[in-house]
Amino acid sequence: MKADRPSPPFARQIHHYVARAFKLGTQEGVSDEERIPHFKRHLRARARAEGKPRDHYTHGMVFTPETYEEYLKCALRFGAFVERAFGITDLYDVLREHISAFMRRGIEQRGWAKRTAKVYSSALGKLGAAIGRHDLFSRPARRANREASFSNRAGRPVLSDTEFEQVLAYMTAAGESRGRLLAARIAHAGGLRLIEVTTRWGGLEALQERGFVTIRRGKGGRPRRVEIPVALWDEVFAFHTATGARKLDRYGAHLDAWREACKALGFVMGTHARRRRHSQAGFGERLASGMTVEQAEAALNQDMGHGPGRRDIPDTYLMPPKGEAPRTLMETVRALQKILRTLQRGA
Repeated sequence: MKADRPSPPFARQIHHYVARAFKLGTQEGVSDEERIPHFKRHLRARARAEGKPRDHYTHGMVFTPETYEEYLKCALRFGAFVERAFGITDLYDVLREHISAFMRRGIEQRGWAKRTAKVYSSALGKLGAAIGRHDLFSRPARRANREASFSNRAGRPVLSDTEFEQVLAYMTAAGESRGRLLAARIAHAGGLRLIEVTTRWGGLEALQERGFVTIRRGKGGRPRRVEIPVALWDEVFAFHTATGARKLDRYGAHLDAWREACKALGFVMGTHARRRRHSQAGFGERLASGMTVEQAEAALNQDMGHGPGRRDIPDTYLMPPKGEAPRTLMETVRALQKILRTLQRGA
C-alpha cells in the first residue's frame, strides 16, 4: 500500500463517495455517472454526434475535472492516514478526533499553507456530505484551520526577465521544440498558467484578436482575454497556421524541460514564477496609472484569472520570497504594508 493511498477496498469506497459528491445538475437524459466532471469530454462528444451545441449537456456544471481530481487525492490521502494510524477501513467508522488528527498532522508536521489546509477542509466536507455526515467531517476540519498558526509561506520565487532569458537560452541550446519555446514565452509575457498554454490551449481559437490571447478554459471555468506583445502573437499565429496543431506543447514534457533548465542554472523555481513576475509588473503599472491599491488588486485578480473572492494575492504574488530582502520597489511597498497591518492589529 502506498503511503498516500489506502488499501484497494477502502480506496474504492472513497472513489464511490467522492463521485457521488460530484453528481451535478439535473440535465435531462444524462445518467448520474455522466454528471461526474470526468465525463465532460464524453458528454461534449455525444452532443457533437447528435448535432447539438458543444455544451448542450455540460452547461451549468460548476466543478471542473481538475477540482474533482484534487478533492479525490485529498480524500485518498485522508483514507491512507486513518487506515495507517487508526486501522479504519470504512468511512462510517471515522470520528471527529480522526479528522482533527489528520488536519493537525498536515498543518503542524507537514507545514501546510493556509490555502492547502482549506482545500483539504473543503474536500473532507464534501466527502462527509456524500455519506450523510457533513458536520462530523467538516466541523473539526474547519476548527483546525481556525486554531492553526500557519507558517508564512508568502512570497514565492519570482523569475526576473534576465533569468527567464537564461532559461530560454538553455532550453534552445538543448534542442527543445519551437512550440515548447513559444509556450514558455507566452506564459512569461501574459502571466498564464502552464496548463493554459499546454493542455487547455486552443490553437488558432486562442488567437482571435491580434495582440491578445483568449483563454476559454481557465481555472474554475473562468475565461479571460490577455494581452501579449504583437510580435510574439505573430510568431504563434504563424506556428499554428503552418503546423495546424491545436496545442503548443504537452504539460508534463514542458514541466520536465523547465525543471531541467532551472536545475542546470541553479534556479529553485517552478513555472509559476513566471506568473509572479507578470503580476508584480502589472500591479506596479496599475498603481502608476492612478489606481488605488484596492483597485489594482481587483484588476490583478481578473488579469491572473483568479476568482473575485481570492484574498491572498498581495502576499502570495507581490511579496519577496521568505528570508530574502525585497528586490523591487513593489516588494518593498508590500513588505512595509504587511508590517503596518501587523502593528495595527497589535495596537
